[in-house]
Amino acid sequence: MKRLNTRPGFILPMTLVLALVAGIIVASVGAYVAQAARATRYHLAKDRCRFAAQSAIENAKCEIQRGFIGYIAANFASIQIAPGKAKAYNWFDTVSADRRTIGSSNPATIFAGRDYPVSCNGCSVWVGIGENVEHENNAAVAVVPIIATAVFQYPDGLRATATIEERIVFGTGQSKVFDNAYFVNNYGWMNGGFVINGEFRANGNVSLKGGCTVNGFVYAAPNSEIGAAGSVTVQNANIYNRTKYRSSVGTRARYDTGNVDDIGSYEPATATGTISKPSFYADGSLRSGTKTSDNVPIVNERSDPVEMPFVSELQPYIEYAQDEGGTLRYPAVTYSDVAGNLHTVPAGQVNGYNPTTQAGPSGDASLADAGSLLLVGTQSNPIVIDGPVVVAGDVVIKGYVRGQGTIYAGRNVHVIGDIAYVDAPTWTHTKTGEAAASEQAANDRKSMLGIVAKGNIVVGDCTSSTIAANVNSGTDIAYSCDVNDSSIGYPSTSYSSTKTVSGRTKTSNTFDGNYSAVEQINSLSAELSSTAPGGYQASSGKFGKVRSTSQTEYYYENGQQKSRKVASASTSYDRHYYETIIDNAVINSLKGTVSRIDAVMYNNHGVFGKLGASFQINGALVCRDEGLTANGGSFNWDMRLRRKKDSEVVAKMGLPKGAGDPYTASWMEIPDTSNPVYPNPEEGSGD
Repeated sequence: MKRLNTRPGFILPMTLVLALVAGIIVASVGAYVAQAARATRYHLAKDRCRFAAQSAIENAKCEIQRGFIGYIAANFASIQIAPGKAKAYNWFDTVSADRRTIGSSNPATIFAGRDYPVSCNGCSVWVGIGENVEHENNAAVAVVPIIATAVFQYPDGLRATATIEERIVFGTGQSKVFDNAYFVNNYGWMNGGFVINGEFRANGNVSLKGGCTVNGFVYAAPNSEIGAAGSVTVQNANIYNRTKYRSSVGTRARYDTGNVDDIGSYEPATATGTISKPSFYADGSLRSGTKTSDNVPIVNERSDPVEMPFVSELQPYIEYAQDEGGTLRYPAVTYSDVAGNLHTVPAGQVNGYNPTTQAGPSGDASLADAGSLLLVGTQSNPIVIDGPVVVAGDVVIKGYVRGQGTIYAGRNVHVIGDIAYVDAPTWTHTKTGEAAASEQAANDRKSMLGIVAKGNIVVGDCTSSTIAANVNSGTDIAYSCDVNDSSIGYPSTSYSSTKTVSGRTKTSNTFDGNYSAVEQINSLSAELSSTAPGGYQASSGKFGKVRSTSQTEYYYENGQQKSRKVASASTSYDRHYYETIIDNAVINSLKGTVSRIDAVMYNNHGVFGKLGASFQINGALVCRDEGLTANGGSFNWDMRLRRKKDSEVVAKMGLPKGAGDPYTASWMEIPDTSNPVYPNPEEGSGD
C-alpha cells in the first residue's frame, strides 16, 4: 500500500505570484495607456493653441496694415518713393502701454472693442505688440513683433498653452494700383466698343455698358468721400473666357493661362457671354442672378479699396532720381510760332531733375514755361530714358521712346501725338513653360515708359474749344487733395472753407472737380509760391502760362518799307487746369491724332481728352478722374508691371510706391512669460 506525499505544496503560491505579476503588468499598462492618452490630449491641445495663436497674429497683422493704410488716406500723406524719405512709416514708432495699439495718428488697435482674452479655435487668446519695434527714423520699413498666447483647458482641468512670436515686416513696394489695366480712384466707367485686357477697378462705383468687353475681373469699392457704395452696373457688356482673351488681345497684353507662376500667369474670368446685372459680392457669394458653372466671381462689388498714393512734395522724388542717376535725352524740335515763323528747341539731357531755372521751349528762362519740357522723338532719333527723372513744370510729349524709366512732371503731362516704343515687347499667348519664360526675359529688356503727373494727363489738343466742356466733371465727384498740390492750384478757391454739397461736407482741401476752371489759390506760402510751376501772382492768386500774340513789324530794306509777322510771348496769369504752361502755338504746330500710347500713365487728378479711333493704351491707366472720349479701342495691361521682389523692370521704373504686403521675417515659439499682455504666465502641463 502506497503512502501519499505529505510535503508542503508549491502550486498555490506560484499561482498567487503569477496573478500578482499579471496584476502589476495590467496596472502598469493601464497607467501607461492613461498617461499616453493624457499626453496625447495635451499635445493635441498644444497644437490647437498654436493654431489659435497664429490665427490671432494673422488677424493682428491685417488690423495693423489696415490702420496704416487708413492713416495714409486720412492724412493725404503718400509713402515717398525713396526708401530714405518714407516719413509715413514713422507712424509705427508709437505703441500704447497695453501693447494693443500702434500708430501716432489714426492708430490701429488689435481686436478693438473686445476684452482679453478673445476666443479663437476654442482657445482663450492674448495677443499684443512686442517691446522692440524696429524702425529707423524716416526709413521705409518697420519690423513689428506680434506675440500671441493661447490657452486651452479640458473639462477635467488638463491645460495647455502656446506662445508664438512672429516678426512682421511692413514695407513699401510698387503701388497695387498698377496691377490693373484701368484704375480710377473715383467713378469707373466704360461705354461703347472698348476692350480692357486686364483688371478693371475703381475705388467707387463702376458702370460698364454699350458693348464694352473686360477680359479680366471687375472690382468696385465703397468710397464715402464721393458717396459711392461700391456697386457695379453692367448693361450689354461682356466678360469673356480665356479662349476669347487669347484670340482678341493682340500682341500687347499679358499671357493668359498655362504659364509658370514666376512670369505672371493669368487666369481671366471664365464666364462667357453677356452679364445683365451685378452678380457677386467681393467674397464670391451670390448677390443676384446666376453663378457660372465654375463659380468664378467675375464682378466683385464692395471690394476693399486699393489706396492710390498722392505724388506729394517733389523734393524726395528729385533726390531719388538723382541718387538713381536717372537721365532723359531728347532730340531737337522745330515748331511754328503764332506768326508762322519757325523756332527750334535744341536737343538736351536731364540728369535727375529739370528745375525752373532751366529755360523751357520758349527759350526764355524768365517766362512761365521755365522748367517745362518739349519731347518729340522719331524712330531714328527717339526720346531716351534711363531710370526716374523729375521735371519741375509741364511735359509735352509725342513720338518714339527707348529705354526704361519714369518721367515725373511737377504739373501736367500733355500727350499731343502717338507714343510708341522703338523696341516694343511682344507676347505670344500660345507659348507656355520655358518658351514663355524665355520670351518674358527678353521682354524685360524692352522699353517701358512711365509718365506721372502731379496734376493731370491731357490727351490730344488742349487748345481746343471743346476741351473745357469735356473735362468739367462737376461737384458730384469732389475729392480731397494733397496739401502740396496747392502749388498747382488745388483745391481752388471753391472750397476755401467748410461747406455742404449734395449732403456731403467739403473742407478746405477739397477740389470740386471743375477742371475747366482757372487755377487759383487765395494765398500761397512763400515756399510753395517760389516753386510753383509757371509762377504765382499773389495779387490775383492765379498761376502763369506763356501766351503769345502775332504782330506786324515794319522795317526798311534798300530804302523800301517792308513788313513781317512776329510773335511776342509773355506770361499771362489766367491758366486753366486742363491747359499747359507752354505756349499754345507749340501745341498747334505739333499736335496730331493720338491712337497709341505705349506708357504707364499715373496722375494725382484727372486724365481726359480725345483718343483716335481703335486706339491702344499699352501699359496701364491710373487716375482719380477719367474723362477720355473715343470711338472704340483697347486698354492692354503690361504684365511687366507685376509686382515681384526680383523684378528689374519694376525697380528701374521707380513708379509711385504704396504699402506693400506684410511678410514674415521670423517665427518662433517662446515662453509664455515673454508675452507682455498675458496676465497668467504659467506653462500648461500634461506631458
